[in-house]
Amino acid sequence: MLIGIVLTLSVNNRKFAIEFNTNYVFLLFFLFVGFIYFIYGLYNFKIKGVIQDSLFFLYISIVFILTTFSEYYNKIVALVFNIYKWVPIIGIVNFILQNYSPFFEQFSLFGGIPLMLYKYGDLGVNLIISTILFLEGKYHLNKKMSLFFIILTLINILLVLTYSRSGFIAYSITLFAYYIYSKSDIKLNFRKNLKYIFFSFLIAIPLYLSFEVKQNFQGRSTGLNQIISNVNSFISNSSEFKFNNTLNNNIIWRFAWWSSIVQNTLEDKNIFTGIGSGADLIKNSGVFVEDEKLRAPHSIHFNLLARYGFLFFLIWLSWIIYTLRPLFLNKLNGDQYLIALFILAFLINASFDVYLEGPMGSFPFWTFVGLFLLYNKKNDTIAKS
Repeated sequence: MLIGIVLTLSVNNRKFAIEFNTNYVFLLFFLFVGFIYFIYGLYNFKIKGVIQDSLFFLYISIVFILTTFSEYYNKIVALVFNIYKWVPIIGIVNFILQNYSPFFEQFSLFGGIPLMLYKYGDLGVNLIISTILFLEGKYHLNKKMSLFFIILTLINILLVLTYSRSGFIAYSITLFAYYIYSKSDIKLNFRKNLKYIFFSFLIAIPLYLSFEVKQNFQGRSTGLNQIISNVNSFISNSSEFKFNNTLNNNIIWRFAWWSSIVQNTLEDKNIFTGIGSGADLIKNSGVFVEDEKLRAPHSIHFNLLARYGFLFFLIWLSWIIYTLRPLFLNKLNGDQYLIALFILAFLINASFDVYLEGPMGSFPFWTFVGLFLLYNKKNDTIAKS
């Protein structure tokens, strides 16, 4: 990635066009902290772990790279938006290949990770982006293609609800926020298309139930029983409802690990510095998890708290509030309003899953952050011209 950044900027003779507003100051601070901890980690921990933990900061550089292409803002946004048009089809095709093709089920290029392994929390985020862009009329589909799109989307929603509670939470909350704060006629359009949505459900549910696949590594499989268990896990505790032990255990070890991080951070001498990039959070937590290679506590916020201390954690939360506050105050317009919703979806899923720590989440997340910040610059340029 570093080589690609250097080549892109040098070959195209690009220069950074950064306006040092509050948001960029936040991000530069994050980069600075990441660099300091990277250097410190190299002298104190295994290099592989240091690199893995530091990638979160490296991806922030995408925001600054985008400033060098600010004159192409509209083209970049249109291109990125158009990519998400294919999410419903990709989600279904991936599910079929992953579960019905022995070759693709095992095939991997590196690291022993199957190439077709698509986390359903990731799908939930990508799907809500695709859904909102569809509802905003960005795809210009005819009635037949729109119906096809809705059916595929509903099947994917059921798959997300089956395999990822965090993905479904991200989808649901973001869709609700879109409904509440929408500047378009979404409420009127929703009522007009209610019969099409109902008809699509009548098609989507039997198609979903036709999938008969074996349980995944978490003991989950398609079917109404799994969906009911997942829904009940949101509103019931184990004493009230005997749902799948895996679902219960996933909740327990997360809360145990998070509480351990808070306790260790606040009571430890490293309250303001954290334990650093490269440190093993599992060994420091005293919590048992089956996957000993797990480096992140399934929450970007608690991961940052543990590694970089309480002060950095507060600054991170301050940046989130500062960035999304205009959304909830209904002060955003156009594509910037939509992109703010997408950023919200990423952050919700990252609160309950390992997401922004890797490229599948960080790359698009920081791309949207960069486009969000460039929106103001684009409007200023148009106003001056």
